[in-house]
Amino acid sequence: MNSFKRNEGNIFKESKNFNSDPEFIYDEEPLLDDSDSSFSNKEYKKESWLSDSEEEKKKEFWFVSHLGFEQYENKKNRLIMSLRKWSSEKPKVATVYLDHSVFVSTEVIYYYSHFINLLSKIKKDPELSKYPVKAFLSYERRNNKAALESIFKDFEFEVDNLKSYGILINVPNDRRILAKLEKLGFQTKNLNKSIRRQLQWMYRKIVVSPTLEMVFDKVETLNLEYDRIKDLIKEFYPSKGHDPIISTKRTRALNEFREFFNNQYKISDFSNPAFPDLKKRYSLIFKLVNLNPSLSKQIEDKFNYLFATLFSVNQIVKGLDNENSISFNPDTCEFEIVLKSRISNNPFNTKDTEPEGMKVEEERLPYSCWKSLSTCFIDIEKPMWKTDEERQLLQKISELRLELNDPNSKRDAAVLMDEIKQLTERLILHTKEAGDIDLTEDRFKEQISRVMIHIRRENGSVLRQYFKLRSNAKTEKEIKEINGFEVRYFDSEHELVEAVISTLKHEKPYRLVGHVIPYDLKEIRESARKNKTKRFEIAVKKKEPRLWRRGFYQKITMAAQEILDTHRLASVWFPYLKLNVFDLSHKLADVANFIYREKRRMGLSTVLDSEFHKIATHDQLKELEIKAINGDINAEQILDFYSTHDIDPLIEIFDFEPLLRTLYSASLMVPHISISDVAFSPTSMDEIFHMREWSIRHSQLYYGYKEKKREDERQIFKRRLNEYMKRQFSDEGISQFSPGRYKDVYLTYFPLELLLSKAIMPSNSNWSFYFNNLHKDNIIRIAQLQYPKYFLRRNIHLDYYLYRKENDILEQMERQLNISHNELLELFGKYYYVIGKEDGTILMDPLDREMRINQSLTREYYKAYSYIKDKFRSFIISLETINPKASREIKLYINKTPGRRENTDMLFQFFNYFELENSDLISLYNLPEKYSCQLADDSKKMLAQFRKAFNRFKDIEGKIKSILSKPENSFLTEKISAENLMFAFNQFQIKTFKFNQFLALYGIPPDGDDSFRKLINNSYAILGEWIKKNKITVLGAKGDYIFLQGKEIDFSDSPLIPIYRFNEINLVDSKTNLELFE
Repeated sequence: MNSFKRNEGNIFKESKNFNSDPEFIYDEEPLLDDSDSSFSNKEYKKESWLSDSEEEKKKEFWFVSHLGFEQYENKKNRLIMSLRKWSSEKPKVATVYLDHSVFVSTEVIYYYSHFINLLSKIKKDPELSKYPVKAFLSYERRNNKAALESIFKDFEFEVDNLKSYGILINVPNDRRILAKLEKLGFQTKNLNKSIRRQLQWMYRKIVVSPTLEMVFDKVETLNLEYDRIKDLIKEFYPSKGHDPIISTKRTRALNEFREFFNNQYKISDFSNPAFPDLKKRYSLIFKLVNLNPSLSKQIEDKFNYLFATLFSVNQIVKGLDNENSISFNPDTCEFEIVLKSRISNNPFNTKDTEPEGMKVEEERLPYSCWKSLSTCFIDIEKPMWKTDEERQLLQKISELRLELNDPNSKRDAAVLMDEIKQLTERLILHTKEAGDIDLTEDRFKEQISRVMIHIRRENGSVLRQYFKLRSNAKTEKEIKEINGFEVRYFDSEHELVEAVISTLKHEKPYRLVGHVIPYDLKEIRESARKNKTKRFEIAVKKKEPRLWRRGFYQKITMAAQEILDTHRLASVWFPYLKLNVFDLSHKLADVANFIYREKRRMGLSTVLDSEFHKIATHDQLKELEIKAINGDINAEQILDFYSTHDIDPLIEIFDFEPLLRTLYSASLMVPHISISDVAFSPTSMDEIFHMREWSIRHSQLYYGYKEKKREDERQIFKRRLNEYMKRQFSDEGISQFSPGRYKDVYLTYFPLELLLSKAIMPSNSNWSFYFNNLHKDNIIRIAQLQYPKYFLRRNIHLDYYLYRKENDILEQMERQLNISHNELLELFGKYYYVIGKEDGTILMDPLDREMRINQSLTREYYKAYSYIKDKFRSFIISLETINPKASREIKLYINKTPGRRENTDMLFQFFNYFELENSDLISLYNLPEKYSCQLADDSKKMLAQFRKAFNRFKDIEGKIKSILSKPENSFLTEKISAENLMFAFNQFQIKTFKFNQFLALYGIPPDGDDSFRKLINNSYAILGEWIKKNKITVLGAKGDYIFLQGKEIDFSDSPLIPIYRFNEINLVDSKTNLELFE
């Protein structure tokens, strides 16, 4: 004890710069090591990007509308680059396939030994060592740079102003190579995002040489000619609707014709004695030539033109670079432009890698041009939709009918007939006016019966078309125009959907807009697949719509297409419409009418002449459709009226100019991601941090398991958020409202993100521009604030919550153990020295100790503790049981023990805080047999893994406890038990890490003077002071929204933003969730 040096007892003294000595911090570094990093986002280079100048529209230019790799499993994936030409009169689209490599990074490496080991493995691999490698060296090892360059001669080394290491390798997107890198710990997923961050080409203007533009036109001609050949071949095999047998024959004939002419044969060669076996080799073509010589000659002429044009275009494109080519892709039946990317002298230079004939400029697609791009407003009607149960019954009946017609069926026909009859009776639909309907009849099948499109082109011209199935309603002649729509009639869903897709392919709209548009596009896609019509891709071949689900919301993407869902936009911009006081929702009619009224209030032009009202519910539509199928002309006319009146409300919502500009402005902060992503959710602003991590630490943020863990943390915080806000409001005397009727009520919004903008702005310099240009109108202003609000909650607020959670544990221990903070810090220093001296790490040179620090006992304790918590979370999230009811019982058992905040007055000095804080972990470890036997096999394995990890943690705890039990170390446990000392020290490490992480990420400490805690408390205090000063009657709060009572309230100096004043309202309690973030 006497040998203990006094200065060693103060190594944990907290300093004003909040940077603890790295030697004594748990070596899991913050996301950014240095808050003074040189990283800066691109600022708004030109405010003209946001201008609505008509002059911009007069200029023609190309811009990048899509970047993404192919998704082949067994070959190298090329980079798909889609271009669009802005032109008010002659817009164009083009797709090129680039042989472009991508940077693949390791996760952040904390140990020099791991760094060297990985470099050695790359050097020894004959394939990987061929590719450029760039290694980032910690500044602590900067003196090793020359030695490393002599050992790894072909690798580039750079010293970073960081305490960590990283490696980048520049490789093609080849699954075989990526599989090797993945085994070495490289981040091989999310490469589409990586290439967009790397290149920063999205939405930027691009200069295209006249030669390359001519190639674009020629290739488009080639594809049109090939489509005409396919149409000619159909004449050999005519059919009504889709016939799989005929479709196969057409494909075979097309392929054989292509091979025949590609081998430079002519039809006349069938009679040439020099080719005696030609009739046998190409028997199908010989047969078709004899069947229709004239049609065969047309096909020959087309192929001759095709191959001659292909040869000349290939010569042109190879003149730019000999590795360029025009190739035919048999998967898509399209001719593709394949270009070689330029190779820079520096393989890690992200500029100047465009192919010859292209130059990406700094300037971005201006707002005035972006909003005027060709836009298709689309809506479908499918009144005869079936429930899941009905679909299952229909499928079962179909299978039974096949079995009934099967001569080898082992079941008696009478039994099968009886079963079909019973199922059919369950598919009788009872309607009010049309009577009982047998849904097994083919005429009542589930199908798209109507599609409405309104395409607004760049030059302002409009195409309005109404695609509909013919019904049995008898009319003297077919109506050609309804509500400004050209009516197009079809006999089958196959023909209707094929016509819709053909129209979209011909028009090539840049943007698709609909209300719950994922449903519309998904149904069109599925119908095209079911009926074997044309694939539903528009700008990029083999890139059909892709759908993601998260809860109720759906997100759909299409390469080079902007998809805007007005339902989702309304949920982002106007979340308060779900409040009961409005008696509204985010349905089409409610949103359109809300915006219609707001436009009139603001003096803006409207699309609608009056408020829009739906004339039928879904069930009523189904009954109308049945009546129309049965020949009711009045029902048919009502359906036509209903269908053609849904498009204008869509346009009303989309054409809300201030919010359309907001969408574009928000996208400028994450310029490399699609505007569709920004429109779908304000959580897309998270990409700000992903980009910063990539720029500073050269790796993907929250990769793999860390990403899953982060999402778990967000979900936990989301569940805690409501209670958190209630406590903050309660401190200022604002409670949740009491149900009842009230007069003279204001609904207001509390813009916490605006008051906390100081904490948001350092993350991206463009936030300052965004906040400084908020709209003066309250409705628009609130909508604009949703983007920083969710950015704040998903990141800054979340990390503050995680810090406070860990810090509260430590502070409570100090209070209950009656030990001052400084006294505890000094005790930690002595503890760390004693344990480090015992395991041998404290006496090493700091750089040498780096190699062994991971095996220190304090470090092992931390890792083991974190590991069992992770294993516990994984078990709970993926819990599966044999009996579904057992899952809930097990969770109740695990969580039955009171938490640490209960009965705190009864705690004693030597109470085991680990057991108190982790009672749920202990309950799982001791899970009784009556519960564990109910677990499914995977959950049993996870329980075994958890118990094994828990035992290892207790072993480490025992080792440290044996050191503390030595007589010479008894001074450490005079005021605190060994178990509590270990736990408190570990908790201090977690808290310190969270503190430094928060400071590095956001440039503001979470706690202390001039901290985020002070900032957030002051924000709520400002609200409380304004309420008291003005003697405002507060009725209560719901989320961010506060109800105030008063006839005339002056909001000129208020922190609140008023939304609406009600003369009288009925406030009712509601569980409506106004939060969007997933």
